[in-house]
Amino acid sequence: MPDTIQTTTDLPKRCFISHSYKDSAIRQQLIDSLPKGVQPIIFPSITARPSQMISRNLISTILRCDGLIYLEGGYSQSSFWVAFERDFALRARKKVFAFIPQTSRLRLDTSAPLHLPIFLCHSGTDKDYTRVERIIRFMRVGRFFDIWLDQVEIGVNDTWWLVLLENIQKYLHSGGYLLVFWSADAARSGWMKEQLAIALRITPSHQSPKLLFALLDDTPLPSFAQSVEGEAVSIYDKNNTLEMHGIDDLIVRLYWLIYRNTQHKGLD
Repeated sequence: MPDTIQTTTDLPKRCFISHSYKDSAIRQQLIDSLPKGVQPIIFPSITARPSQMISRNLISTILRCDGLIYLEGGYSQSSFWVAFERDFALRARKKVFAFIPQTSRLRLDTSAPLHLPIFLCHSGTDKDYTRVERIIRFMRVGRFFDIWLDQVEIGVNDTWWLVLLENIQKYLHSGGYLLVFWSADAARSGWMKEQLAIALRITPSHQSPKLLFALLDDTPLPSFAQSVEGEAVSIYDKNNTLEMHGIDDLIVRLYWLIYRNTQHKGLD
């Protein structure tokens, strides 16, 4: 029989179980250990259609629960979705717990919600800006990202290069990422090349560049993209239709990457 969960804090009645589906054995260990009267809520595994945004139903389910328990370790430790779910529960002021499988005990998570700094890099053409604008608005309003837009005031004694350098350093050094919307127009843009060059220049030689590519079309990535840790995310299909599940993918990857950066830098 598994050990009884011991915690100094009473568990909420309805607890969303945040986990990787590959950790089914650990999930069952948690469920078997829950006290009577605590109902585990398991969000079903879903294969998303291109037009479907899973995160909306997921968030609604979390908000209907009284608390959230996430699995610590295993595949769940590196799950994009677990990082996303944990953060949304914290933002909603739910009680959040980590389940430690080695002891079958819970640890109350008292951390603050993530600060989500993103430096935006995209082509300035009307075509690309129109495609990017909708996504950025949703990320800022609906998913709490702090996104730098190149609308800062440049003083008389400043140069655009220094303004870029200072802001890219600020966002990346605070655990954030440079989000690159890549397209044929972006590949031809001198402005894009300058921003990417700055990001690469300030990246220590022993680290991967803190970049994530969001693909607006099938334009090949620049050669240095092979050194970028995260995989590029496609958000438009061949018919130039926005794929909503691609937006979900982009967002949860950024949540995970920033969460990991924050942990490593001791910024939480």
